[in-house]
Amino acid sequence: MTDLSHLITLVYQAATDQSLWPEVMAQAAQIAAVPACGVKVIYRRQGAMRQTWHGLPDGFERGYIDGGFWRDDPWSAMVDRIGLQTIFPGSDLVPNRELVRLPFYNDLCRPHGLHDVVGTALIRTPEVEVTFGLMRSLDEVKNEQHVIDVARQMVAPLAAAWGIELTREAVEADRRAALATGGMLTVWARRDGRVSLANAAAEALLARGDGLLVRDGALTCADHRDAEALRTLLAGGHPGGSVAVARPSGARPLVVLLASAPPAWGADLTVYLVDPEQRAAPVGAVLEHAFGLTPAEARLAVALAEG
Repeated sequence: MTDLSHLITLVYQAATDQSLWPEVMAQAAQIAAVPACGVKVIYRRQGAMRQTWHGLPDGFERGYIDGGFWRDDPWSAMVDRIGLQTIFPGSDLVPNRELVRLPFYNDLCRPHGLHDVVGTALIRTPEVEVTFGLMRSLDEVKNEQHVIDVARQMVAPLAAAWGIELTREAVEADRRAALATGGMLTVWARRDGRVSLANAAAEALLARGDGLLVRDGALTCADHRDAEALRTLLAGGHPGGSVAVARPSGARPLVVLLASAPPAWGADLTVYLVDPEQRAAPVGAVLEHAFGLTPAEARLAVALAEG
């Protein structure tokens, strides 16, 4: 028999290793003595959903996801009416006399032997809702209190773990958005110059090695005086700080401008490269909104870049 304390430890491990979630749900179903349990995440603004469940029949999952029944889930529709992380049996939200009249029950749940759910909302924000549910069959309706007790002990660990998961998702979404912004030449670096990440536009400029380049994994300059100035700038790490970098090609100097790096990016600084020879974005506005610079700091960067 799976031990509940071991399961809770596994939940916290799954916060940093997503591959463990199927095992978490399998053990939870075993302890609660239910056929299926899992977590569902609804992204409100995108109108999208994903879930991690154990024990749902294939036909149920296809109908729920591909058939769109998740949009008509009567329990999910009512869950906003209960307190956050409050355990409820589905019959408290949707009385059985109402449930048995719904296509959701008759066309999806009943054919697969599923009757009711015990669950809760783990996380609820304007952007996302995360719910945890344990499905019961008609043969298991009498074990409701045991299922509630198991769910109650899992709520806090699950909420903490999925909070970490959603934070990781948000960080990755920010990274993807930044890397896809072609008009902004952006590098994320440590104070010693080591590059953690760069978008495609910045990588192309650095690959040319015209004044500014990456050597041994770190930002540096072709000119030794510029290289020293850049090292000093990065080591200081002051948002809004800038330095001009001469280019052997004779093109107007690049300007290196610093801003704070987003948390959890593996970098200390956001390094914005202003190239006056090829500017595809309204740099002043970009600097203000993307990096939190004041209008004066943004105007200074543009003025330096334009000579």
